[in-house]
Amino acid sequence: MMRITNGMITGQTVFNLKRSLSRFMDLETNMSTGRRINQPSDDPTGTVRDLDYRTQLSNIAQFRKNISVAQNWTQNYDSITAQLKDYVSSAKEIAVAMADGTYDDLARTASAADVQSLFDQIVSLANNELEGRRIFGGFQTKTKPFSVSAGGVTYFGDTGAIEFDIESGQRTTINLNGQEVFLKQLSTLGGEADLDVALTSGTLLTDLNAGSGIDLTTGTFTITDRNLGVVATVDLNA
Repeated sequence: MMRITNGMITGQTVFNLKRSLSRFMDLETNMSTGRRINQPSDDPTGTVRDLDYRTQLSNIAQFRKNISVAQNWTQNYDSITAQLKDYVSSAKEIAVAMADGTYDDLARTASAADVQSLFDQIVSLANNELEGRRIFGGFQTKTKPFSVSAGGVTYFGDTGAIEFDIESGQRTTINLNGQEVFLKQLSTLGGEADLDVALTSGTLLTDLNAGSGIDLTTGTFTITDRNLGVVATVDLNA
């Protein structure tokens, strides 16, 4: 089974938009060559045809507006998906480099900060806004579709497909599914940002936080698995 990619979807949309524009230009050319009718009695048949042309011109004006919006969204998606690909590639390169075990804690901490920065930039892309509408939230265009917390990344959008009429009887979907584009990438990067000392049964608390340790005064602290969203609380009073 052939896999349908985001690029194929936007490519088909662009093809449909160009085809519709070509048809509209042909129709407008035909309309501009017709003779003027001063009153219905001059040519009853021609009057009906003229009214039909006027209706079509009104529809074409709306179609052109819809096509312009669709083209803006498509171009924006192309730019965002290209940036997303670059950010993910950079994060993977960092993760591979850190996996060989030759880097000290300071280098790992710096690399983790780099991955976290990439993660934040991807979240910003995922919450992108165009003409006052969030473009990755489905029908939920007025609120940010992605939120980050200690438990991980949460998607607040839906899977709604925003469709526009681009010619008579022809509709096209102008948006991409935010969950499909971003959620897996964000969940993966959330884990790759954790590049500090690997935890084992022999890891000392003083080894954590790049060797700075943690505060061992009475109270509690939490450990969060950013991949699974699991949070464990350690009670130092126990």
